[in-house]
Amino acid sequence: MEPLLTICVPAYNVEAYLEHGLSTYNEDRFVGRLEVLVVNDGSTDSTAAIARTFVDRRPQVFRLISKENGGHGSVINKGIREASGRYFRVVDGDDWVDPNGLDEFLDVLAATSADILIDERVDVTYGSGQTHPRPLPQDLPFGQDVPYSQMAQRVVADALISIHTLCARTSYLRQQGVSVLEKTFHEDAEFCVKTISTASTIRFVPTFVYQYLVGNASQSMAADNMVHRYKDHERVVFSIAAYADSLRTASLLKTASGLDDPEAWRAQAAEKSAQLIANSHYNLLLVFDTQRARGRSRAKAFRSQLSRDYPWLKASTDKRYWMALAAGAVGVDALKLDKLQGRASVQAD
Repeated sequence: MEPLLTICVPAYNVEAYLEHGLSTYNEDRFVGRLEVLVVNDGSTDSTAAIARTFVDRRPQVFRLISKENGGHGSVINKGIREASGRYFRVVDGDDWVDPNGLDEFLDVLAATSADILIDERVDVTYGSGQTHPRPLPQDLPFGQDVPYSQMAQRVVADALISIHTLCARTSYLRQQGVSVLEKTFHEDAEFCVKTISTASTIRFVPTFVYQYLVGNASQSMAADNMVHRYKDHERVVFSIAAYADSLRTASLLKTASGLDDPEAWRAQAAEKSAQLIANSHYNLLLVFDTQRARGRSRAKAFRSQLSRDYPWLKASTDKRYWMALAAGAVGVDALKLDKLQGRASVQAD
């Protein structure tokens, strides 16, 4: 019998964290219900050896796949292909789960057929261990599968989804051909957009599962790392823009032909997703990058490419461009922006 859930664990040089993370799945109650697929992405430390001890200890739950380094996206793509669980989600190798929350979530999976599910996470500050729960809004329709058409605009506009809280039916991911960029950071946004945009049903689960470590300077989301890898973020922006543009064009063609498009909301939600990540790119270039002249030059080039390839996206993000430009001019940097937005970690939202 297939397990209810495959958790794909991208693991690259995470020897300092992996044992703790994997131990949160290593319980009798998960046998037969859970597959933990550790994908060792070409690690040069003892990551694979640590994972192997869990496979040896509980092979009914743990699997290890070792491959050449291809980046986080390549692990997601590999995980979707290899998963044996009815549902699929990603938990990074330096993060972990609340076992009780996971147990409750598995019970929900046993009773649903939704294409996608969204649950809750806890941010855990690196070093201090301070926790910051991120609950879902209490007015959501919990306890039922609902048409995604009713929720799509809110899910995107209110940023209710992230890779840390997203779970999808494995067969749905395969049917839709969901895949993401490889050897590119920040592709988790691409995974989310491509996963949710074609969903028919969604279920909101008010349960804390994912424990997300934040504030580690080595993380890809640290401000300096984002600036250093700005081209990766830019590639993701344009990948999402291209995806949204394809949905947008298909919808416009139907309308131009005099046909009703009952699924125009899909294109609209994808356009909003593209707008949000393009906005975040302006933050990265004009606020996070403290070398202001360099950031302005990069932002100008980015804006020119938007104007050429996706004029609708350039128009919808002009306001953020000017806001980020002004913020950078008066000395707002990543930390100041983070404090203004009241968050525990620096990101480019």
